[in-house]
Amino acid sequence: MNYYDLLKQHTLRHANKMFLRIDGTAYTYNDFLAYTDNLAEDVSSQVRAGQDILILANGFERQFAAFLALQKLGARPILAHDEHELTSILRDNHLQGLWRLSETENDFTFTGEVIRTHKEADILGVLSSGSTGTPKVMYRTYDSWAGFFPTQNRIFDVDGNTVMFLQGSLSFTGNTNSALSVLFEGGTIVTSEYMRCRGWGTLIEDAAVTCIYLVPAKLTLFAETVLRKHPDVASQTQNRSVSDTKSDVNLPARQSKSTIPTVKKTFPSVKSLFTGSQLLTPSVIRYLQSILPHAKLILYYGASELNYITYAVVDKPDRVPENLGHPFPGIGLSIKGGLIYVDTPYHVSGVKIPFSVHDTGWLNENGELIFGGRRGAWVNKGGYKLNLLKLETELKSLPGITDAAVLTVRDKLRGEGAGVWIVKDPWTNESQLRQTIRHFLKPADMPDFIRFIDRIPLNNRGKVDADKLRRFVD
Repeated sequence: MNYYDLLKQHTLRHANKMFLRIDGTAYTYNDFLAYTDNLAEDVSSQVRAGQDILILANGFERQFAAFLALQKLGARPILAHDEHELTSILRDNHLQGLWRLSETENDFTFTGEVIRTHKEADILGVLSSGSTGTPKVMYRTYDSWAGFFPTQNRIFDVDGNTVMFLQGSLSFTGNTNSALSVLFEGGTIVTSEYMRCRGWGTLIEDAAVTCIYLVPAKLTLFAETVLRKHPDVASQTQNRSVSDTKSDVNLPARQSKSTIPTVKKTFPSVKSLFTGSQLLTPSVIRYLQSILPHAKLILYYGASELNYITYAVVDKPDRVPENLGHPFPGIGLSIKGGLIYVDTPYHVSGVKIPFSVHDTGWLNENGELIFGGRRGAWVNKGGYKLNLLKLETELKSLPGITDAAVLTVRDKLRGEGAGVWIVKDPWTNESQLRQTIRHFLKPADMPDFIRFIDRIPLNNRGKVDADKLRRFVD
């Protein structure tokens, strides 16, 4: 069984049902099966069953169709990101070929590598993210994802009637998993090729989207766009100026005095939203609750190697942001030496269970996971251990700050330090914010520098682009 087989099965059941909408282009199940079959036919004389093939495709539909076409031919597809250095990925992972697709190109080249025998029934590969050096290909069986879809889809409210909006490259495993979970149920996928949040809102409304999957960074951009488009939200927030923070600096939740904003524009068709990879801030939660009045908001914790691990239904904006909830049914969780270990049958091939991706955390008295960040997200600042994740979360909770990123920087005297990049509200000035930050943070937690920018840059996986950020440093 593979995902091409799923597409074919659902096409037999409802050939004319909408399967995929990309901006103004729509495909029924029958349309997309025909498109996939045509691509498979194009390379059928070149591809051999059992080959591990890297795909670099321009456009969501080409990525998806090429992925499924290789599955039809018995090869293992691996979707690449645009920014990857392809030569080293092919060489270091011993892949057999590279398939390039764009509006003007359909080129297949071979590496000369011998087809390997996989120890498990792998049908696809995914590339590691956030790693240094050449990304590693991690292989998956059909059951390692599809076997968990009934559990995750029940929690995320995904079924055959789902119309899910997601955005970004399918090479990001969160998007791949989400898209395949909709295919598993026979639902509909809606996406946009553009980072234009107003266009996202139009698509969500026109397609009557019922479920949204976006990483928190993109949710923040979406919320900011609604705020700018509907200034009544901004006026409520503006009433609480930065100078007011001194009166409530000891509040346990930095924005506990704020009220949930009301907006004229809402998306009532959305019943659920799930997101992960980063933490949601109170302000973003408030805006999402306002524009998605009927949606269940779910924050999950997962890893490319392990699928979904824990989840929390987010109902209170002032919740502890590091609280990532209880384990999914059937998933075991333990803490050893401060590291999170996961016991699950749903994982990439070849890992030893229980497995840790070297994230830190602990379990509270209710059995909920409190996230401490990656072990590498701590810096030793002159003998003081500074938690960069905690610092970033605290900054994002301050009024006047709409987004922030904290990265490790080199300090000439102490070796390590923290740099902060901030996106501020348009009605707050920089000197006010600097004063607020100095008042709120402990002296030892103060960053080495603060830079104000218009927007936190993201890569095509929806994560902070650290290289671009560091270019803003004088």
